[in-house]
Amino acid sequence: MTYYYKISAVNTNGESADSAEAAATTSRSMISVSDQYGAANTYPFTPSWRVATNGDLILRQIPSAAVGNFGEEASGATANSLTSGGSLTISQIAGTQGKTCSSNYVTCGNGTGPDGSNAGSLLTYSLAGSATGYDLTNVTVYGGWQDNGRDEQAYTIYYATVAAPTNFTFLTSVNYTPSGVPGSTPSATRVIIATATGALATNVAAVMFDFTCPPSENGWCGYAQIALYGMPSAPPDLAAPSTTVGNLILQGTGGVPGGQYTILSASQLELPLPEWSTNGT
Repeated sequence: MTYYYKISAVNTNGESADSAEAAATTSRSMISVSDQYGAANTYPFTPSWRVATNGDLILRQIPSAAVGNFGEEASGATANSLTSGGSLTISQIAGTQGKTCSSNYVTCGNGTGPDGSNAGSLLTYSLAGSATGYDLTNVTVYGGWQDNGRDEQAYTIYYATVAAPTNFTFLTSVNYTPSGVPGSTPSATRVIIATATGALATNVAAVMFDFTCPPSENGWCGYAQIALYGMPSAPPDLAAPSTTVGNLILQGTGGVPGGQYTILSASQLELPLPEWSTNGT
């Protein structure tokens, strides 16, 4: 078994930096890539990685949007398995187009199959359970194939915030093909996207994967698992109010940037909330 490891950094403008520079630059995402492969024509092959399910924000979650055919070569393969926390084992099976990879590896890319269907091209995951969204700290994607013909990882990741849940912003792009994998050899890949410190994005409400850009090796490639890690973004935390020149000063941290807040007032603290007056929004 052979292992490869490489690290690079890409900022939101697509500019790259070496690992030394990236380690000192918290505003840039660091993309670490690695691959493992087995022996030629020997199946099953199981990479040594284990999918970390603890803290995965989308574990066993069905995507809120899924576009394309995620089973171009194996019937029964669906996008739902990408968040199951399941097996990374690569087997060779009889598929719809001859020998192919086991159905726990779904097909994503920009290509069109013999039946005219487009490979899985778009996935969106909504992050529920936090009114302020999530601080996204890590994205990990596992891919691979029964040979070196579809073992690339190629996609662009976007995110939307609680303040603008339908407006997706570029996060980073991945285009990684392992080198040196012999023919007819099972090949597995892992891509980890994180930062040296801090979060990749804050107040995140949804994450979207576009598998059409960059273009995929031979039209589509295999993917086994997608995991998103993070924590709820900080709720609003108001400091003690103060006054200056007759003005009331309110300051705080956390919450949703650009979010709206309503200021209420009452002559008596004991009054029920419906009887408080709205002073501003």
